[in-house]
Amino acid sequence: MMTVNQIIGDSPNQINAKFGKRFFAWMMAQSSGTYDKIVSDRKRSLFANLQGKVLEIGPGTGPNLPYYPKDIHWIGIEPNPYMHSYLKKQARKLGLNIDLRIGNAEWLDAEDNSIDTVISTLVLCSVPNIDYTLQAILRVLKPGGQFLIY
Repeated sequence: MMTVNQIIGDSPNQINAKFGKRFFAWMMAQSSGTYDKIVSDRKRSLFANLQGKVLEIGPGTGPNLPYYPKDIHWIGIEPNPYMHSYLKKQARKLGLNIDLRIGNAEWLDAEDNSIDTVISTLVLCSVPNIDYTLQAILRVLKPGGQFLIY
């Protein structure tokens, strides 16, 4: 006998994975500001002079958004679709216009040589293939562009 989930295409593993992603997004959005307070001065100085197109890998729920200049073209590559609503809410609150894309660090949804700065904070430890990730970053960065890792 088939279950409803099997008929519509979601296996128990897919349901668990979706729940895990949704729960992780919620948990990140609720997280304490203790870490943010510790790193706020460093982020403020690191991100203060950003210009042009800035691509953030794995922006999560948007903890870096308050530190970005308002006049940049921000592109976020976030693989967890359940983070997107939190990111959009944070951007609206800050008056930022964001370009949010689904994707992953190994394949960045951006044209070659088109990005002024790529930012990664607390993400690279979780990527499956660091070599592909670094190749993707080099592919999208403009000549002379910068890669900021935190």
